[in-house]
Amino acid sequence: MLMKFRKFLILLIFLPVFATKIWDEKEVKNHILTFKPKYYPPPNIIIKRKFNYLQKIKKTCDFIASLQVGDSNNINFGGIIEAEHLPNIVETDNTQEAIWCFARYYQLTNRNDYWVNIRRAWIYVLNFPAYREGSPGYEWYGVWNCGLALFCEMKYREVYGDSSYQPYIDTCLLYIYSHPLPFINNLNVFVTSFVAGMLYDYGKKRNNQQAIDTALSYALRVKNWVEENPQRLREAFWAMSGGTVIWGIANSFCKEDTIAGREWLLTYTDSLPFFIPYGQWNNSWNIWIANAYKATYEITKEERFLNYHRYILDTLLLEDRDDDGGIPATFGEPPNYDQSWISSYLFFMGMDKYVTPTYDYDIGVLKFLKPEEQFYLVGETINLKVIATNYGREPLTNCEVFLRGEIEKETIVNLDFLELDTIDFGNYILEREGISSFSSYTNHLLDENRLNDTSEIRIKVYGYRHLAGRLLDSITNFGIWAKIFAFIINDTLPFDSTITDSLTGNFSLNLFDTIFKITILPSLPYPKRIFYLRIFSDTFFTFYILKANLLLVNDDPQSKYENYYTPIFDSLSFSYAIWPRNINGVLPISKALLTNYKLIIWYTGDAYQNTLNEEDQDSLIRFLNEGGNLLLTGQNIAQDLRNTNFLREILNVEFLRDTVYGYNIFGNINDSFGQLFTITSTVGAGGANNQRSRDEIRPINIARPFLLYDTLTNQVAGIYFQRESSKVIFLAFGIEAINRPIQRPEYMSRLEFMRRILTYFGMIGVEEKKFSLLKVRSQVLKNKEIYDLLGRKRDIHKLNKGIYFIKEKKSFKILLIRN
Repeated sequence: MLMKFRKFLILLIFLPVFATKIWDEKEVKNHILTFKPKYYPPPNIIIKRKFNYLQKIKKTCDFIASLQVGDSNNINFGGIIEAEHLPNIVETDNTQEAIWCFARYYQLTNRNDYWVNIRRAWIYVLNFPAYREGSPGYEWYGVWNCGLALFCEMKYREVYGDSSYQPYIDTCLLYIYSHPLPFINNLNVFVTSFVAGMLYDYGKKRNNQQAIDTALSYALRVKNWVEENPQRLREAFWAMSGGTVIWGIANSFCKEDTIAGREWLLTYTDSLPFFIPYGQWNNSWNIWIANAYKATYEITKEERFLNYHRYILDTLLLEDRDDDGGIPATFGEPPNYDQSWISSYLFFMGMDKYVTPTYDYDIGVLKFLKPEEQFYLVGETINLKVIATNYGREPLTNCEVFLRGEIEKETIVNLDFLELDTIDFGNYILEREGISSFSSYTNHLLDENRLNDTSEIRIKVYGYRHLAGRLLDSITNFGIWAKIFAFIINDTLPFDSTITDSLTGNFSLNLFDTIFKITILPSLPYPKRIFYLRIFSDTFFTFYILKANLLLVNDDPQSKYENYYTPIFDSLSFSYAIWPRNINGVLPISKALLTNYKLIIWYTGDAYQNTLNEEDQDSLIRFLNEGGNLLLTGQNIAQDLRNTNFLREILNVEFLRDTVYGYNIFGNINDSFGQLFTITSTVGAGGANNQRSRDEIRPINIARPFLLYDTLTNQVAGIYFQRESSKVIFLAFGIEAINRPIQRPEYMSRLEFMRRILTYFGMIGVEEKKFSLLKVRSQVLKNKEIYDLLGRKRDIHKLNKGIYFIKEKKSFKILLIRN
């Protein structure tokens, strides 16, 4: 064993740390300091998945057997390898767990498929016995292994009637008795509870009073430890969790005194975290939690604990993504990281509960295959498939399988030992809305268990609903041209779409009775709008939209970086329209002038040539001559336009040089407007991080410098000016890159930067009125019926933030409330 232990230490240098290796004191202390698990609470409704557990057990045993060392010349002959990706780690605990699994499989099926594997496993165990696993400093690991020795030998003797390994067990008992673990860390507590549960079972089966007394003594120590602070049950260490603690007490103290035990478990089991979603070996932590729920159910008989057990078990079975019978130790690890020991846990802590009793002849319909579509509409077709399976020990022929419901069919299949057979009953046209129910069941004269014959499925069939309406200007009541898209929640493709009439604003959509996201993309100068509607019946809606506060022109060559601007406008309560220049073409200035504040924010992103072509320049000149305001921002603009009248006469700057080095932008303290700006950065992940060629410019004529790249050399980064009623700001860099690094809280954020820019244009962020989407007044609403998205009638004086519907005589109007 010493040789094996040294070999193991060397291997740790080269292998990943994901094996269930022995932890030293440093690792234990580090885990205590760093492990702060998040967890899921128990669900109120349990959704049960269906498996043929005996078939899964067979796959698990096959998987474990595939990891047994078969080379008789190898020192580890007969041992069970830790994991698929850790072929050089072989351990006694893995091997003892495998003996239990192989013996139990024989007991369940009368098929002695793994006898050779068992004999070889005992050879390894006797070469590397459990009581030698606990070297100085690792006594807990020896106690753990000795507890598993009791577990596997009890099952082996029960199945095969062979007591020849009693001397081995006697030595393991002596090791447990002579090594009570001090409660200096939670790991020792967990192992103590584990071995208490194993000792008690052994003592009862062997009539060994010393084992019983020791088990109860250990359990009381752990019980007191839990009662001091029940939050300890939320901890997880090594391959164990608080579930190990509960299981050990339930399997000893609570079995000894079932009345007191029941009360104790009802008091403390609910302190478990139910499911720990992440952490190294969290699949092991969670199956131990499931095991605790099972043990609690067996004492308390409260069904919810068994539901919790099955829910966690079925969730972990889904981790077998390559269907080889093994799962990884950590949730979400790749399929080639399956490990032997955690797969064994799923057998004896999980699936074993649901294969007792096992029948010779037992068939049934496992489940309906899940429909492919999320929603089904009247007139659509559904494919009805079921999986029939053999749960029993013996094959059966001429098994009748029936489909009942709105359609009736039947067929006959032969089912071999543990076979799963997919049966296709064909297509069915859904002819009416509502709930369509189907059931499928098996029938055979020899079937000994009728409880698992039947499976059912209920499908909600939706009926079509007609949504008609109008899209109108909130002030003039004129119709607005727009594209309208209706999306089912979470879908990326629209269910239906339409275009409004440009004169009346009328539109029509064919939807169905669920919640839809209605996306409205109107023509300029109106902003994009999104509404969420619950469609109960054929409905008429009138949508009212105000003109946008500003127009954002996205002139990036690939139309990127909008998301660095639009959240700012949302935060400042400005409505905005977007014009993607490289998609929509030249901007129609006549419509841009109709925005409420007549402001264009134009950015060029990554453009380095043709930043503003002659058409763009002519459009902006016309816009400014009509009294419009302009914020123009982008690297390379000045360089690209350096020889144009537009740069000198319209923007009032000259280009000096490109690729200004450095990262920051400073306010010009010698300018009244520049004094509003502190330092900010144009690099880093908080911005677009796209500035490769910031231009240096020189203001001429009426332009004034307010932003600088360098306060010593006064390199100008931004200017502003006013000519008659038009105001202009030109930035020789892209606002999208502005970033306030986390380590520099004194830097100006992009939000604050834009707020102060917009202040210059007289745009003070004013929140929309409470009923901004409706041209209504409180007296108009006084006698109206108001409904929420779920169709519930609401008191107008108690409405929170959200979307509501106002009932008219023949239609509904939409109401948006923003806090």
